[in-house]
Order: sequence, then structure tokens, then C-alpha cells
Amino acid sequence: MTKVDIYWNLIKKCWSVRSREGDTYGKVVGHLDSCVIVKAKFVVNPKGRERVLRERRKNVHAFVRGDLLMSRMPGTIDSYDGWAEANYNPYETNKFLGKDKIPLESAQLVLLSTDGKAYYFLGEEVYSSEYDDEPLYDEPFQSPNNYMDDGEALASAGMGTDEDYGYYGETL
Repeated sequence: MTKVDIYWNLIKKCWSVRSREGDTYGKVVGHLDSCVIVKAKFVVNPKGRERVLRERRKNVHAFVRGDLLMSRMPGTIDSYDGWAEANYNPYETNKFLGKDKIPLESAQLVLLSTDGKAYYFLGEEVYSSEYDDEPLYDEPFQSPNNYMDDGEALASAGMGTDEDYGYYGETL
């Protein structure tokens, strides 16, 4: 799988894909309408956020980092159960926030939808260093998918497997 940073491009109204590998490291290598990320981390660059607060003008400083599993999200978010929206507003907080305003640091599966919203799968334990590495959310599912491979995680999220939708591969 390809290691990437992905952020919503306000001008193009799509997801910009920045490489974290090889000769293209740090460069935007493509744009996607939607996608699925595994082993995701929610990243906010503090200096970039400070600049937003100082200049009152948006810049790219927050993104989802992980492995690009699928270059399109199968169906729409309404097709799935057990997902919650991840939000970030630099004027309100320095972290992505999940369900019930819980700070998010990582998630096994993240859907980046065509409307520019990010959703994470609730069937896993979500961790934040602010809570002593204790699970923040483990309901309604009792079995975390941290130990599943990507196909098992997709199946448990009601998304089928990468064979059903096409594995992303190594290049855009």
C-alpha cells in the first residue's frame, strides 16, 4: 500500500494526495473524489495552525496520514453503520475531534467522502494521549479491530473486502 497524507483541497473540491515515499516524498501525486485509508493518524501541524490563527487565512496544516487502501469509497456513507464524522476547526481546537467531541489521534479505517468529510469506524478502540492511552470509545462494538488485517477490518465495517472493490496498488 502507498503511504500518504491526504487533505481536502478547498480550491479543487477534492482530496489531494501527498506522497510519503521515495522520490515523490512530500509532493502531491494525485487528486481523488473519495478514498479509504487504513492505519490512519489525524495530524495537525502546530506551526501551520498558529499561522492560520495569526493571519486568519486557511493553509494546509491538518490531514489524515496512513496507507491508501482504495482510491474510491464504495457507495456513500449512508450505506454503512458504525461510522462517525471526524472534525477539525483550527479556530476552536488543535486536534481532530470525533463523536461526543473526543480528541482523535488514530483509527484503523477512515473514509474520505466526496463531500469533503472524514469518517472513522467506531468498531475499534480510539486512543488519545490525553486519556492515558485508555480506549476512548469501544461501544457499540466490544471487539476492537486493531488486530485485524485490512480485509477483515473492511468486512467488519460492512464494506466487503479489497477484492470486492479493487486494491489501490502502489501508484496513482
